[in-house]
Amino acid sequence: MKTLLDIDYIIENNAPIIRLFYKISDEQEGTEGINEGNFDGKNGRKEVAYIWNFTPYFYAVPKEDIEKLEDAIKQQNLAAITKTERVKKFYQNYEVMIIKIYVNLPSDIKNIRGVIRTLPDCKEIYEANIPFTERYIIDKNKTFLESDKNLIIGAFDIETYNPKIASRPNTDPILAISYVEGILGNGHVKNTYTYKKVWTWKKSGHDFVESCESESGMLRKFGQTIRDRDIDILVSYNGDNYDFKYLQERAKILKFLSPISFGKFDGVEKQLKFEKSGISVAAFIDGLPHIDLFPIARQLFSLPKYDLNNVYYEIYGKKGKEDLDKAKIYEIWDDAGKNETCRENLEKFFKYSLKDSEIALEIALSLLPLYFELSHLTGLPLQKTTRMGSGMRVEHLLMKKSYEKNLLIPNKRNTSLNPEEETYAGGFVLEPEKGLHNNIVVFDFRSLYPSIIISLNIDPMTINCLCCENENDNKISINNSTFWFCKKKIGFIPEVLRSLVERRIELKNLMKNEEKLEKKKILDVQQQALKILVNSAYGYMGFARARWYSKECAESVTAYGRKYIQQVMDEARRVNFKVIYGDSLPYDRYIFIKFNNKDIMPVKIGELYDKYKDKEYKCISGISTLAMDKNKKVVFKPVKRVIRHEYNGKLLKIITKYGSTIVTPQHSVYSFNDKTKDICLVDANNLKKGDKLISLTNPKINVKYKEGYIFDIVEIDMGEYSKELVLYSDNVHLSFHVWVGGKNAKTRKIPRYWTLDKNLAWLLGFYCANGSVSDVLTKSGRKCILSFGGQNKELIKKVKSILDTKTGTSTKIIKDYDKRINKKMFYCRISSMPVIALFQYGFNAGNVNESKKVPWFIFTAEETLRKSFIKGYLNGDGNLKKDKRYVTPFIEFSAKSKELAAGLDFLFKTLKHGKNIRLQSAKDSKGNFCLAEITSIEEMPNEKYVYDLEVEGTHNFVDAEGMILVHNTDSIFLTKANKGKDELLTDANKFLKFINNSLPGMMELDLQGFYHTGIFITKKRYALMEEDGRLIVKGLETKRRDWSNIAKGAQKEVLMLILKEKNIKKAVDFVRKKIKDIKEGNVGKEDLAIYTKLTRSVDSYIQKKEPHVTAVKRAMNKGINFEEGDIIAYIVTKNGKEINEKTMIAELVEEGNYDANYYIDNQILPAVMRIMEALDYSKDELKGMEKQMKLF
Repeated sequence: MKTLLDIDYIIENNAPIIRLFYKISDEQEGTEGINEGNFDGKNGRKEVAYIWNFTPYFYAVPKEDIEKLEDAIKQQNLAAITKTERVKKFYQNYEVMIIKIYVNLPSDIKNIRGVIRTLPDCKEIYEANIPFTERYIIDKNKTFLESDKNLIIGAFDIETYNPKIASRPNTDPILAISYVEGILGNGHVKNTYTYKKVWTWKKSGHDFVESCESESGMLRKFGQTIRDRDIDILVSYNGDNYDFKYLQERAKILKFLSPISFGKFDGVEKQLKFEKSGISVAAFIDGLPHIDLFPIARQLFSLPKYDLNNVYYEIYGKKGKEDLDKAKIYEIWDDAGKNETCRENLEKFFKYSLKDSEIALEIALSLLPLYFELSHLTGLPLQKTTRMGSGMRVEHLLMKKSYEKNLLIPNKRNTSLNPEEETYAGGFVLEPEKGLHNNIVVFDFRSLYPSIIISLNIDPMTINCLCCENENDNKISINNSTFWFCKKKIGFIPEVLRSLVERRIELKNLMKNEEKLEKKKILDVQQQALKILVNSAYGYMGFARARWYSKECAESVTAYGRKYIQQVMDEARRVNFKVIYGDSLPYDRYIFIKFNNKDIMPVKIGELYDKYKDKEYKCISGISTLAMDKNKKVVFKPVKRVIRHEYNGKLLKIITKYGSTIVTPQHSVYSFNDKTKDICLVDANNLKKGDKLISLTNPKINVKYKEGYIFDIVEIDMGEYSKELVLYSDNVHLSFHVWVGGKNAKTRKIPRYWTLDKNLAWLLGFYCANGSVSDVLTKSGRKCILSFGGQNKELIKKVKSILDTKTGTSTKIIKDYDKRINKKMFYCRISSMPVIALFQYGFNAGNVNESKKVPWFIFTAEETLRKSFIKGYLNGDGNLKKDKRYVTPFIEFSAKSKELAAGLDFLFKTLKHGKNIRLQSAKDSKGNFCLAEITSIEEMPNEKYVYDLEVEGTHNFVDAEGMILVHNTDSIFLTKANKGKDELLTDANKFLKFINNSLPGMMELDLQGFYHTGIFITKKRYALMEEDGRLIVKGLETKRRDWSNIAKGAQKEVLMLILKEKNIKKAVDFVRKKIKDIKEGNVGKEDLAIYTKLTRSVDSYIQKKEPHVTAVKRAMNKGINFEEGDIIAYIVTKNGKEINEKTMIAELVEEGNYDANYYIDNQILPAVMRIMEALDYSKDELKGMEKQMKLF
């Protein structure tokens, strides 16, 4: 029986030769199998098949006349082309005749494809960037690692000398190499540890240790063993980036004449080489697949630290090996001959080394069967399958299926754009309100997005077909565009996905009826592989570099998802489930709203809800809010719903350099990932001082009000004064009502028509800074006064001039002395009820400083008017400042009104640079947004309600103060009061049945499970206790690496005591005991270490004082090396005053040297307080202080 292990190609005699590396099983030659206990790895032979007659090719599609294109290709006289022929392929839903172009070498395609593409008669070229070996795999339908009953897996690990903690290959030798083998056959483990060995160059009493004469001899022995054992697959843990590179460097330093040899494969040298794999480098060996388990672990698990022990624990639920202080390995090595204790430590070190390889092998035997299946499905070699993302696996599957269906494979988009992917929650939870609860049911959509793609036939080739244009039942509107998908012809991607889903259902049914455990495991692995591919399809369609990329399809999938999630919400309310939300803003936070008439105003989100509350569960039309779209442009997007939620928790006020936002602690806000250089979502509760939020700039506006626009007071809302105003004519004979006065004829009249010009814009700006209106009743009668004041007489003269011209009156400048500031003041005032009504209500500029606002028409006025308004404001409220950081002086201003401040911020960000107003770009400007550094975070009192928006086509909107970008939610949380388990499950199943009957196609809602107890802190943060006592934790600190073990352990124990034992008092006592232990110095280093990752080179942190960075720098001053990407462990010690002075690398800290107060206040209490606050406990109570009496 042949098993294909690897593939490559070579060039001989100016022709490509495919090499297929096969293992030939002895079973094919009549043997009855092998004795697994005595297996020596020699159960088969290796054979290389050479394929000489497979020629590289690509396709050219003609514009119209295929003969013209053929002639044009011939006229190029390209020596690389060996042959052309006409073939039929399906292209954009039609079968067409195209040209297949054969070339001599794979590299020739790259050299000539540009020439062919630019021919006038060529519409496009296709399949010109498929690697040659992958081309062969697709065309010949090759499958790797299939049907072999005895694949020999070898795992190795190296241990290095480390006097500086981080080993340096140029100076630090390899001390030991461990190696073990196991057998994997037909998708399951057949035997473990059929061979085990540790090579070193010191003596040992262990029978598994082989001592060599030197480091060089050890390296040669390792290579020789791999050669002699003739294994099928070699695995490592981080071998790509560490082990193989270290081995290679040491071989060079030890003056090896050639790289370490791993033998030959049927005469072909097993040569180690490094190739680019995505954004990293992979170590490959010809004919011997090398699998690095580290990227696999990163794909499959979410862990605080990706070391062998953590990954092993995640898989097997137990500790893999005993801890060894790795920082002291060099001491163990150096001291080995001193005494018996040192000798014992060396023997422990050898056992530790062996255990690394044993754990790696066990991880491999557990995880590789899944990747075997993914390799079978995609047709890719195992070593490539394990190193690529899920989207690329989908692409290779589609390429394989395209060839089978004779479809042209699309090209990758030639673009540097990588639009921000939108991901939306597919499931929802029937979740109770904050606190401890019993009898909980959890629902989830079964593969929401794949089922939508299949059920609604979403595919680039089915979108907006002419045949279904007049059918309205499945149309969806997104960003002012309408999409539908063909109902008559099944799309390519839905067809492929349907076959995978149906096969998975078939496998799961087989599992239910399968009695043999090993067979059931194989079936389970097969269905898991299908699930991974199916669930990756939606994300793949939205990836800009994908061959089958379609922004419209990806957006349609999520839009349909929101539609059906909303339907479930509405139906849940109808049958008396209560919908509970978490992510929201308080009532008085401003958001920018653009109305149907194109006017823009900052509006309180709570007031917006009050206006549209009768449409809370219906679509709103005619209003938009400021948001960021997928291309990171700042635009107004339609608001579909305004939603109000009951909320009894605290709020967080996050203050940045550019403004602030107030949100619930669990609200998602946008930050910037320095590593990916892209916007990312973070929970507000995880933010700290120094973090950065996204503040939007350059909002796109459409000019509505131009200079010369005439306002008619009759058409303007004059607020409470509307009933008092009366129109007057300027001529008794010709009744033109051009004046506005009061019912009392003595009231000073003002013109009915006001022309918008730069003078009026300036006056309104100055009014917002230094103007006011008053309406008071005095002994002498009613006084309605519009007043402007200031110390600069020239500015007040300008006010008078404009005001006199606009009102048709003659005002006076009043001089006064203000004793409060001991300075002269100048005032210009006009007494007129209509004019105060116009400024306060008509222009909507407010009356006193605390209620001032930018007039609505200024937001969409042409730029000269916006600049005039800002100049007027700055003339009134600007203070000239100088700063050594800037060449030119700048103006600083303040505003008491939050609405005015938000409006001014918006206006400034709409302006371009000019001669008179120059804008200093933010240091962290990123084009349409900048990074607003958090200066402080404050807790705010709770409010009864909080508010949220559903925005069409995006999942964000802007908090107007500081233009901070925040996230909105799709998740659904439901509960029913006073229901026991049986009643709740009955209602849930009825609800489930009704919903599933209403969903289209393969869409289906699942009842995920029933839980006896659960504690809900906030949305996305909860813990559930299953009936068997298993704890499920979501969104809490138990898996984050920036929390110490003592904090994680305390949190988990508190949850167990509350949920399993239902003993809150015991949980409180446990926390108090932990605090006491910390104070008394009874906590070991291993429980105090805080892990974090160096996300950049240490040099780039020179001006920073982050605690972990200062710890690294102190360690480096002692000669310890660290590099970008390293995971470091540090402890906050007693040394120093500030936290950055206290931190030290854990290996350098003595036992007992830790800051107890830090670990109490910043580790233990934060980890448990989220739980205990939900049960109405305070930090003081947990510290043992008496509970204060409450007034209410």
